[in-house]
Amino acid sequence: MRRIVEGMIVPNATFDESMTKSSQEEAVRNVDHVLRKLKKGKVVLRQGDEVGADHLFQIEAIRKISSTGSSTMQTIGMAFLIGILLTIFVFFVRFISLNQWSYLRLVGFLTLTLTVNLLMLKASWYVCESVSQSFLASPFNDKTYFFYLLPFAYGSMLVTILAGERCAQLFIIFFCVLAGQSFGTDSYGFFYILITNLTGIVFMRKATQRIGLIGAGFKLGLSAALLFLILQTTRQAPPDWISGSFGAALAFLSGLVNTLFVAFTLPLFERIFMVTTEVRLSELGNLNLPLIREMMIKTPGTYNHCIAVGTLCEGAAKAVGLNPLFLRVASLYHDIGKTVQPEYFVENQHEVNPHDQIGTQQSVDILKGHVIEGIRIAKKEYLPPSIVDLIPQHHGTKLMRFFYEKAKKEAAVSGGEIQKDPYRYSGPKPQTKAAAILMLADGIEAAARTLNDRSQQQLLVLIQKIISDTTEDGQFSECSITLSEMNRITYSFLETLSSYYHGRVAYPGFDFNNPLLPLPPQKS
Repeated sequence: MRRIVEGMIVPNATFDESMTKSSQEEAVRNVDHVLRKLKKGKVVLRQGDEVGADHLFQIEAIRKISSTGSSTMQTIGMAFLIGILLTIFVFFVRFISLNQWSYLRLVGFLTLTLTVNLLMLKASWYVCESVSQSFLASPFNDKTYFFYLLPFAYGSMLVTILAGERCAQLFIIFFCVLAGQSFGTDSYGFFYILITNLTGIVFMRKATQRIGLIGAGFKLGLSAALLFLILQTTRQAPPDWISGSFGAALAFLSGLVNTLFVAFTLPLFERIFMVTTEVRLSELGNLNLPLIREMMIKTPGTYNHCIAVGTLCEGAAKAVGLNPLFLRVASLYHDIGKTVQPEYFVENQHEVNPHDQIGTQQSVDILKGHVIEGIRIAKKEYLPPSIVDLIPQHHGTKLMRFFYEKAKKEAAVSGGEIQKDPYRYSGPKPQTKAAAILMLADGIEAAARTLNDRSQQQLLVLIQKIISDTTEDGQFSECSITLSEMNRITYSFLETLSSYYHGRVAYPGFDFNNPLLPLPPQKS
């Protein structure tokens, strides 16, 4: 009977949610606003009084007003704290000496990195909160676990690559204070931030290639996961295995997140602050790059010269405390302008010298032109400014002596006089020790090829002669190289050249000094 009756009943009213909500809002709008004033010092509730809804309303209103004033004072206090920290930070940066960084650029870089890292943390935390709210089950809905996913080590890792670990150590002191204050972390959280930053520095300082960044992130993730588990075991109520595994997994992912952010932003910071990192240098030192391959094919003599100069520069850089990798890579590109007219440079010539068919002034213009072309190609290929600068500086304002002497002989026939300045490179002179080393290595390597006697004594005479002539010509007047450093460079060059031109034991039964037999005719 019940089934029959239920089948005959038809609903004659339906719930309209939108209309109901609209009616409720209309009813709220029709209620008059009630403003109640409480005089200062008025007692809202006494001990023993019965607490009603009106009392609760008044207490909540007073609490909101009080917290607003307290929040304002906290903001002002925090602003003063940040100001004091930044002042101390800027002061200590003055004691850090870095080759590629001026004081103002370094302060700007560290301040920008600090700001970007803190903003990145806030944005990441907002996303993590939203993700945690989308879950219903614990521990996935507990946002405190997502704290361990945040990219706390991003800034210290970036600073390590661009400015070195000493700078990164100074950076994390101030970053940890600001990050801890920003998130209101307890001692466990602060310790986690500090250790992950220190670990990030240790792993990142060994990364010299892009693939090395991934390895550093993987190691950082493992360290962060282990640190999370250690910190949790020290708490009074350690989490269960599900919560512990979830937190450790997030901590591990944080290592990869940090590395991902570093990899994406590193080229941008390199471009903005004009810094050449070990990672970038390793990429530019790849001999299979199209630009290097082009030089190898078009100008094989220049290519071999660049490789030899790079070896000389690498040893000299170690001797005076410069970056060997930078000078070796810079040597690869210092003569790339010769790819435009390779046949006009002696190392690429075979039997015919094109300079014999043109005027002296045209030859000088071609030699000067390879510097201009080198700068153009370097900028087109987006080479770092520090490498581009060495292309003109390694020639300085040196005299093109061969063509100057040739012009003097031509002028002597007609009774004219020749000035030196038109036969000099356009400069500038070397501005750094690296440019000075490259200038010397370039000249010494080329001159050593002309020697018949390549004994160690003769090589030393050659090196000292070129260094003396270059110094007397005033080429080092604008860089800070010292006599002590010049002496170390001299013996570094000697050691490298001696290894190039070492003697060999004669092959028994062979005399390679005898004239060679003619080649047999080729079969058609």
